[in-house]
Amino acid sequence: MSNLAVDSTPSKWGAAPGTDEGAVLGINADSKIGFYGTEPIAVQTLSSASSGGSTVAQVVQALAALGLVVDSDA
Repeated sequence: MSNLAVDSTPSKWGAAPGTDEGAVLGINADSKIGFYGTEPIAVQTLSSASSGGSTVAQVVQALAALGLVVDSDA
């Protein structure tokens, strides 16, 4: 396994801040990302547990919109 170099001036292509591994995608909240040929979308907002929480269906729907999972119920 190879190691990623830490970039002293982080960019979207460098390692995650404070680490020597990973990549940063969607630098800004309005940056759009998508996976596996899906239409890129901006970050979605889900409720936290302290405010009633999101349902499993909402989380699956958000992940499916990114192209990371397939919603078999859709």
